[in-house]
Amino acid sequence: YSSIDLPIVYKNAGLVATRRNDSTFFQMIEPETGNVQWELFRKLRHDNPLFEYEIWKGYQYDKFLIIPFWGIDDSGFEKINLETGEIQEFPDTYNSRISYTLLISGMDSLFYFTGCDETNPFEYILETDIFYGNILTGERKKLCDLPIQKQHDTDTVEVEVIIPTKINNQTHVFIGYSYKRKVYVGLYNKDSQSWVYTNIDYDIAGINKNYHLSYPYFYLSTANSKYEKYFICGNITDGTLVWTSSIYGTKCNNLEIDNKLIVSNDYHDSTICVDKYTGKQLWKINKNPYAFLQELNGIIYFDSGYIYAFDAETGEWLWYLEPHDGTRFNECKVVPGKDGKKGHILASSDKHVYCFEAIR
Repeated sequence: YSSIDLPIVYKNAGLVATRRNDSTFFQMIEPETGNVQWELFRKLRHDNPLFEYEIWKGYQYDKFLIIPFWGIDDSGFEKINLETGEIQEFPDTYNSRISYTLLISGMDSLFYFTGCDETNPFEYILETDIFYGNILTGERKKLCDLPIQKQHDTDTVEVEVIIPTKINNQTHVFIGYSYKRKVYVGLYNKDSQSWVYTNIDYDIAGINKNYHLSYPYFYLSTANSKYEKYFICGNITDGTLVWTSSIYGTKCNNLEIDNKLIVSNDYHDSTICVDKYTGKQLWKINKNPYAFLQELNGIIYFDSGYIYAFDAETGEWLWYLEPHDGTRFNECKVVPGKDGKKGHILASSDKHVYCFEAIR
């Protein structure tokens, strides 16, 4: 099947993946009319094109979407103009190489990603370095060296999470990195090219790459050496922990609505709502999305083969939708309405693209 897991929406249209004659196409569709603004044939670069059918990592800045690609002989990034469907490739150079395990995040016109440079001593690509690129020009540079003193040259320090933010009008990057089965965090000032703090130890062994930032607080799903999962909240300016909870851990994105966090909870296969200041659980439903949570006018939508909707305030389950062709949905996009009208949910299955009216 084909899918675009990222909730890519631009000017009241949504980006979906469709299959036709054993080929994959990306289409920007207006939900009110079904008009296809543009269509992009998805070029395949290798014999096992698992990741060619999907967009599951990327960063959107205004009308531009930057996504990674991998091929037999090359890799790099593609920039898609969401207004026109034009595509531009930025292949890797010897200074930065990426793999399908890369992390990618962004702020304004800069995107940040992991990979390795030409000094990598291994044949395979590790997430040992952080780079940043300009989404408008494609220019990419290394951000910094990680502040860990390795015991041996063959040891590796891998990047676990990247969170860019503004502090006192300067660009900072919060970085989680692992060494010898322990995870540390630090804050790097990109403008001054200096570390604000380094090697803070929360006594954890792993971090989920999906973070939430509500300045000055960051939220991360973590695990200790016994694989017990914790959700933590910290102050990004100094790295201090604000609260921790052992009752849940996120596998997907989090949403913030009226000082509450909506969290997809892979620890108990559910979706929960917590107070963002204390971590106190407010409600819980026994539904767990496969892909991104999306919100429109106080209603949360997500796809898990069917499309579910529930009230963000109370957790009340409102309805679910299934395709009429006997298959399952591969993706959904929540598109705001025009001029105060109700929005729509675009959803695609293996055979069709559907449009449903949003609840509000």
